Amino acid sequence: MTSPENPEFTPVPESLLPTGFPSPAQDYFSGRIDLNKALIPNPASTVMMNVRDNAMNLDGICTGDEILIDRAGTPHHGSVVVATIDGGEILIRRLRQTNDHAWLEASNPDVPPTEISDGTDLQILGVVTRTLHRIR
Repeated sequence: MTSPENPEFTPVPESLLPTGFPSPAQDYFSGRIDLNKALIPNPASTVMMNVRDNAMNLDGICTGDEILIDRAGTPHHGSVVVATIDGGEILIRRLRQTNDHAWLEASNPDVPPTEISDGTDLQILGVVTRTLHRIR
């Protein structure tokens, strides 16, 4: 049976509708969740990357997670960044800076900090904005 107002809509008989106490969460539902809008403030410059080590595990960034990286983000002292040093492997580290010194620091105490000295080619590829964990 179709509704005369909408031929694509088939009404559900009232006997099949749930009855009983309404959900308390019903008052808080505001429609569909747009994860792009909620998680990605700069979609044109945001990329996702899989994490392959536990260097930042005490900051909640662990092997198997995905991180969102804003390639147009401005790194500052304390930012978690994705970087390369002298064209080497890609690192996820916290940027630390003083007036005359900079280094990349892991939160895992087993991973030593990487000093940035004069002549070091530091390329910051972006600023980490979110970590996505899978529930297994």
